Amino acid sequence: MKPEAVIIGAGFGSLSCAVTLAAKGWKVTVLERQPRPGGKLQRITQQGYTFDRGPSTITMPHVFRSLYELAGETMEDYVQLYELEPRTRNVFADGTVVDFSKNAGFMQEQIAAYSPADAARYPEFMSEAAALYRLSEQQFLGRLLLSWKDKLSPALMRGLVRVRPFLSLHSLLGRYFSHPHTLAMLGRYATYVGSSPFQSPAIFAMLAHLRARKGSMEFTAERISWWRGWFPWLRSWAFRW
Repeated sequence: MKPEAVIIGAGFGSLSCAVTLAAKGWKVTVLERQPRPGGKLQRITQQGYTFDRGPSTITMPHVFRSLYELAGETMEDYVQLYELEPRTRNVFADGTVVDFSKNAGFMQEQIAAYSPADAARYPEFMSEAAALYRLSEQQFLGRLLLSWKDKLSPALMRGLVRVRPFLSLHSLLGRYFSHPHTLAMLGRYATYVGSSPFQSPAIFAMLAHLRARKGSMEFTAERISWWRGWFPWLRSWAFRW
């Protein structure tokens, strides 16, 4: 007899869980109160126009690709992505514009236009952001800390100390930068979880590395391609909805 699972909600996380379990032989039932799956990614059609709500970019495409591979599929057969470069455009009240780029030299040139001191410290900050990401990937991301043995692992404790959980993102940025533009540009990553750089932990600095080095992608046919590729693919699975 197959093991069974009931998953409440049909957002990206829930659907990814459903695919993972189904690929491993589980019988899966997904419950969703909305008429369509997708969670915050919903499609609105009104007066002949179609709007997609939800993620505007994909920051970690390798995570989505690994889900398809787990299911024995190739992501590019369903969804086409292209790399955004520059990643984002930051426009400040005084007219200053900084295009966040994977090119560290180009970033330094732009920052130097208003703060040579901040520009000089940028590579050092990005090295710290990369180190925080590697530590998170090794100790926190993709791990379920279910038992006390997992939670009290010496390696996990060392990792927790190294990410400085009681240091805010703003305080970490202040160790490298002083100009309000740089602090705002890199402090905005706290808003990814609806927080503030003054309240969120320093580990959110790793998002600068993620955006710059791990990819910032968009859909070739706008976000509507999720509906043409992702959801029809999901419906091919033996889920009960």
